[in-house]
Amino acid sequence: MIWTKSFVPQKELKVDRTSWDAIALHKNEEMMRSLNEFKEEFPENHHVRQRLLGIIEASQVDPVASTAFRLTAMKNYEKKNYRRSLESRLRNLGFPVSMINGSPNKFIGDWYSNCRKGVIDDTSESIFSASDKFVGKSSIVTLSLDSSLSDKRALEKAKLLDRLPDIQLSESWNPEFIKQVKYQNPNLIAQLNRLHLLRNPDVAKEIEKRKWIARHNNRYGFDVWRFDTELLRLKALSAIDILDFIERYDGVELEATDDCVTELIAKAAQYHGVWGKPSKYPIKSIKLLLNNVGFDLEYVSKQRDDEGKDHRKYKITFGDDRTQTCKNDILRSLELKYVRDLEREVKPILIRNNSQSSEVQSELSESSKVICQQLDSSPVKKFKHRHIVSLLYIHNRIMWRRKN
Repeated sequence: MIWTKSFVPQKELKVDRTSWDAIALHKNEEMMRSLNEFKEEFPENHHVRQRLLGIIEASQVDPVASTAFRLTAMKNYEKKNYRRSLESRLRNLGFPVSMINGSPNKFIGDWYSNCRKGVIDDTSESIFSASDKFVGKSSIVTLSLDSSLSDKRALEKAKLLDRLPDIQLSESWNPEFIKQVKYQNPNLIAQLNRLHLLRNPDVAKEIEKRKWIARHNNRYGFDVWRFDTELLRLKALSAIDILDFIERYDGVELEATDDCVTELIAKAAQYHGVWGKPSKYPIKSIKLLLNNVGFDLEYVSKQRDDEGKDHRKYKITFGDDRTQTCKNDILRSLELKYVRDLEREVKPILIRNNSQSSEVQSELSESSKVICQQLDSSPVKKFKHRHIVSLLYIHNRIMWRRKN
């Protein structure tokens, strides 16, 4: 028996070529906006900017990029229709499937909760006790599916320690810390990383500039579908003065109708494409904004006025004493990480021929084009070969890079 969470009923989701094109268009817009942040370093006639623009333009007709965007659309569909996709996959593999309707009883719910908690506790403990043999090498180590469990746990530990240098020397380092950043709040490190970069905008811009130079210097260009929008998110959070809001109203009780709450939401609404769509509830929108940088809203009290209306009070919090200690240790590790990153030698800008973008397209094998045609002609509900498509795509990418 396979148990899946019940999903919220929604309108039939269509994922067609228009959606794939929308994903590609949105990604190109993000890259252009990020590149425009460096107008002074890379002016219009600068060869770095010209080559990067050529790569971005070529990605619009690149079969590999198109395949990646289509796979993204497929994954989005499966996430929103998980139960239906799972049933279809099992039937396509030849398994008999019967749906068990009705909500599970309390015993099954408690059993599932206890089993899940036990697995999380055991995994966190095994990662904490794992070997350090992959530390410093997590970015280059690749394990197969047949690798031992001890090696897999060692690699997970190495990835965490490489992401947070010297965190193992802090008082927060224990299995509970691993459980928190890996399971209870998996976005915590990214949120605190955003907080650190907001407090140090020069560091954020220098890091992003080096990324663009590295993309230019790479003779293969870069994978446009993996482009992240962190700089744009930081710019949006900076534009709405989120840190100033936190500092100004720290310790102050807030409610949904306060002018400061309404004003912040109005500012943030201009950047909904970067930080997410605001909720129709003001307090939830403020909470979402604060979560971006590791803060939260805590319920304080409820008061009823003369007209019988309830007024709920909230305050900004960074967590309890234990959580604050953990977050501060993470922030110190992130600061050390960026200090080390900026101490590395900056590679000089290599002069590349702008015509390489067109060469990339011509060097791709015909298999990627065939995959794209298959995806174009296949309805989403009949995607039966996702894993085959993924393997062909990965194989084609590796072979292309070896060839060049």
